[in-house]
Amino acid sequence: MPGGSKQTQTSTSQASPYAPAQGSIDSILGLLNKQIPGSELTSTESGALDTLKGNAAAGNQFAPAISSAATGLLNGGGATANDANITANLGDYKGLLEKYANGSQIGNNTALKDQLDTIRRDVSDQVNGQFAAAGRDFSGMNQQTLARGVAQGTAPVIAAQFNADTDRALNAANSIYGAGN
Repeated sequence: MPGGSKQTQTSTSQASPYAPAQGSIDSILGLLNKQIPGSELTSTESGALDTLKGNAAAGNQFAPAISSAATGLLNGGGATANDANITANLGDYKGLLEKYANGSQIGNNTALKDQLDTIRRDVSDQVNGQFAAAGRDFSGMNQQTLARGVAQGTAPVIAAQFNADTDRALNAANSIYGAGN
């Protein structure tokens, strides 16, 4: 109808279907709550949790020692406290290896001289003996053959010793550098 009013009515109702059994339900739930962990603790459980809380609050007993060790390592590992000894030891080490590291020992081997003299003597004896037997000793060909024989006998020995001395010099220089670091 035009211009008419409309009326609405609201009602609320509450249904409690378990109301008659509510007391029994509460009693059963109370018994079940005791079986659920965390609802009620025994004195032993409470004591254990209190101990854990205390340990956690106290922190790590090794923390000061760990902190001290880490700080010491970051500050040079105690090397700075022994700086004078370390410097002296490095100086001694360098002094022992310096003659090898700078190459001054290359070719300065008395045992090598004896070995080369033996090669020269053996080659000279063999070549000069052959040319003397042929009646051509002290000839130009005798001298040339002798020189080639000595060169062929001594060259590999000298080259091997030079390489060994050079390796020693490089190893000594590397050792000095490593010790300095």
